[in-house]
Amino acid sequence: MTSTIAVNLPAAPEGWFDVSYAICADGTLARIQASVDVRAAFRARQERAMAGVLEPGETQRPVFPLETLARIVVFDGEAEATACQFTLEAGHPRFDRLPDGRWVVADSRCPRGALNARLIEANGSVVRRFCLGDGIMHLQCDNAGNVWVGYFDEGVFGNFGWGGPDGPEPIGAPGLVKFSPDGEVRWAHDTREAVALGYSIDDCGALNVRDGEVWCCFYGDHAGGEATYPVLRIAGDDETVWRTPLWLVDAIAVEGDVITGISNAPNEPYWVTSVRLGDSSASKIAEVELAAFGILPGHPDAIMGRGSRLHVVKDGRWLSLTAEDVAGAALRT
Repeated sequence: MTSTIAVNLPAAPEGWFDVSYAICADGTLARIQASVDVRAAFRARQERAMAGVLEPGETQRPVFPLETLARIVVFDGEAEATACQFTLEAGHPRFDRLPDGRWVVADSRCPRGALNARLIEANGSVVRRFCLGDGIMHLQCDNAGNVWVGYFDEGVFGNFGWGGPDGPEPIGAPGLVKFSPDGEVRWAHDTREAVALGYSIDDCGALNVRDGEVWCCFYGDHAGGEATYPVLRIAGDDETVWRTPLWLVDAIAVEGDVITGISNAPNEPYWVTSVRLGDSSASKIAEVELAAFGILPGHPDAIMGRGSRLHVVKDGRWLSLTAEDVAGAALRT
């Protein structure tokens, strides 16, 4: 029996273009769409940069017009509805829905002194602006109304005026931080204690916020050996870490003591790997190429994990799968 779900996404109306994606706590797929093809604009600028034909000062100008409209649409697998509309301010937004229906939308990059996050009402009005720091890799909200943010390495070690001899400590220095909906820090991973135990979150590759617990898979295992992407579980005041054979993980799903991740190594196909957690380490139980689920070669538009499911968006199609699907596909190959 398979629990794989694969559906075509509703086509965006004329004049609207997908920008980024999120899986909400209820399993629905949310999309930020814009009135400008932002992804194409970034690709075009990158191609001009690689060709050495950028105009003078082009990198200092916005990639898209300041008046660009954005909207969040939510798809449950059968029907899609518009949640809210607002002005697009970020080319690479991270976002999620709070339990009360409001949305937190943040730019993944944040120069020192900027306010890169907004709390947005269902009618599109901005309730509050605040700073979540630079280098946001993941943003997910829990059922208590907290905002969990995982950071990539530049957000941990500093860039854009953060860190270094002259800048303040990056907000993302702990690697994983919990905020209130208005940007107040409610909890941060204790880096000093973690390093004493042989690891730190140098790069939060994957985040999965579940009911009552938070999981992340990260780079930063200072104990050496083959296991360099540990898995961390946070449940209340308890933190548990396992060293795993996972590698370059972009997303994880959690089902009991089984962790399933999607990995993306340079010049390699995407792999889906399931591991079983033991006392302090994990063992591999199944592995298969992502292509086994009908995903064509090339970089997906989004790879996400929420609850017991992994989610992939590519070529207008939404794939959702579990550890059971990985085991079944591995047996068939």
